[in-house]
Amino acid sequence: MTSTSASQQPSGSSAAAPIYTTTVPLAKPPDPLNLEDRSRRGDNWLHFKRAWQIYERAAGISQKDGPVRVAHFLNIVGREGVQLFDTFTFAEDESADNIDDVLAKFESRCLPQRNQTYERYLFNKREQEPGESVDQYCTALMRLSEHCGFLTLRDSLIRDRLILGVKND
Repeated sequence: MTSTSASQQPSGSSAAAPIYTTTVPLAKPPDPLNLEDRSRRGDNWLHFKRAWQIYERAAGISQKDGPVRVAHFLNIVGREGVQLFDTFTFAEDESADNIDDVLAKFESRCLPQRNQTYERYLFNKREQEPGESVDQYCTALMRLSEHCGFLTLRDSLIRDRLILGVKND
């Protein structure tokens, strides 16, 4: 929250205008990473990572040295995340004090191996659901296409699936 306050002048001083100060709100850190639900671990990681990146930038942490950035990350990732971090081993060209290396380790442990054929199957069978707006359907197709390996064809394949899958209700 932002707060504004006026400084009081001593009673004997001339009537100068009050001085106002504004406090800049602090960035809200993301909720701890939930690793308990194995079926949602990958999605939870991707959501947490994105929230962390936003928070790190908003709070000015991204300008700090590597060990400080990692310490902030570990403070926010939660108990389960710290326990996972404690199992990591780092190669000679990696460092536990480098946030990019730490994020890569979390990524490799949290994200499931993807079967591109199955991901494409899910994308191609997706149709607009009852009560779902075209915008919601398009967003769902965009998310499903992320792991399909469509590369430069992604936009045109989303368009095709959108045309084929929209219901005329």
